[in-house]
Amino acid sequence: MDINHKEMLKTQIKEAYGQLVYTQTTHLKLMDRLNIQYSVLKWIQIALSAATTAGLIGTLITNEKAYTVISAIMSALLLFINLYFKNFNPKELATSHKQIADELWIIREQYKSCLSDFDYLTDSDIMQIRDNLLKKTAEIYKSALPTDHRAYKKAQKALKQEEEQYFAPGEVDSMLPEHLRRNPHSQNR
Repeated sequence: MDINHKEMLKTQIKEAYGQLVYTQTTHLKLMDRLNIQYSVLKWIQIALSAATTAGLIGTLITNEKAYTVISAIMSALLLFINLYFKNFNPKELATSHKQIADELWIIREQYKSCLSDFDYLTDSDIMQIRDNLLKKTAEIYKSALPTDHRAYKKAQKALKQEEEQYFAPGEVDSMLPEHLRRNPHSQNR
């Protein structure tokens, strides 16, 4: 095959890699948001339970109607949150999004390996690896929960502006033991 075909293959694999990184990061961002939402709702649940209990104890001690009204309102809010959790469990959804991101991670690493080995592989090998990675990715996407625009925007910001999935030049070397660094005598930490 000619050099143009090999470059087209490389371009296609790079694009697939980029799309996969975006998808994986979007699932991670949605997972983060759902975990925060779960935590906030749990704290609200605890606060409402405490307020309801305090109001009822206040009613018993003082016989004030205001405590009864406050307790009833807090109890109703607590019921609303409990019903919300019955139909929508952010913690379970977050766990599902993490599982999807974890499954996509290994494919992402396989794409990077393919790109690293690219010049040493035959066109036929590259096409076989590409096709296998596309099939694996499609299988994960079949069972993947949908993400949303907010999570995508967070992923976009993390990848483009914050370079979240990348290392600055020399950053990886500074994490390695000295004998494994590119320049072992470098003091750049």
